[in-house]
Order: sequence, then structure tokens, then C-alpha cells
Amino acid sequence: CVRHDELTNSKPILIAHRGLVHGSDPRIENMPSTIYHSRSLGYDVEIDLWYINDGWWLGHDGPQWPTSISMLDEISRGDDGAHHAWIHAKNIAALYQLRRIEWPGHYFYHQGDDAVLTSTGFLWTNPGQPLTPLSICVMPEWNGLIEKCQDLVVHGFCTDHAERIRIELGRS
Repeated sequence: CVRHDELTNSKPILIAHRGLVHGSDPRIENMPSTIYHSRSLGYDVEIDLWYINDGWWLGHDGPQWPTSISMLDEISRGDDGAHHAWIHAKNIAALYQLRRIEWPGHYFYHQGDDAVLTSTGFLWTNPGQPLTPLSICVMPEWNGLIEKCQDLVVHGFCTDHAERIRIELGRS
């Protein structure tokens, strides 16, 4: 197996699923403070976004915390000018609005697909599906891939265990 850094001369990005870095915790997932904390640690974040009644909301199973495009932009943009938020549009209205406003960062919509193409051309690849150099390997902990992550040729990992993968990849 060819290592990612040997193929692309770069390292896979680490995406904190719903802002989580130390494991699943439904009480704090998608909370603005959780998301800001993960970004302050240098992680990209996957966030669940709804658009309902002319307003933006964060939350997985439904809208829980109000948000705004300016807050999403603040979360997303890094000092390097790149976007570091991966927005999971949770309803068609959110997907449509992101497209309508020409959101420049990463966003996608899916309902149990094997993989979906993100707005920026990456393959959001669900657990157990074949991986490519353009894949974001979603939830590697669900199929025993955390221990093998250093050998996978992917663009990144979206996980509740970003800290653990960071250690597995030998990053300080």
C-alpha cells in the first residue's frame, strides 16, 4: 500500500465530526463552542446545517442552535485563507441556499449514499466503501481503520476521534 504522503507529498487533513475530537458526545456535538474549540486546536470541522423559516441552524437530528452565514464564515476560514468547515446540508433548503449564495467552502448533502461529491470536488466516502486519494474517509472508527489510517491513501479523515488519529499519524 502506498502511503498518502508518498503519493501527494502532503498529509491527510483531520476533520472533527460535529466538532468532536475525543469521541462521540451527543450533548455537545454541533454546539458553536465545541466547533470553535476544535478549530482552535487546528482541526477542520464537519457541521450539520439546516435552513428553516429563513434562518440557519446547527444540529444533527434537527435544528438546535441558531447560526448565521457570518458565523459559518468565521468558523470556516483559516489564517491561510482556506476553508476548514465541511458543511453537511441536512435538508434540501440548506443545500439550495448554500448554492444560491455561492458559498465558497466545502458543502454536501447525502442520505445514506456510498459516497457523494462535495462542492469542492472531494469524495465524502461513507464507512466500508472503497477509498481514493480524493476521499474523505468518514468515521474510520466504525470499521477498524483508525489503527490503519497511516497506510490509507485519502485526502482526509472525518471522525469523532481526531485526537487519536492525530497520534496514530505521528503528529504533535
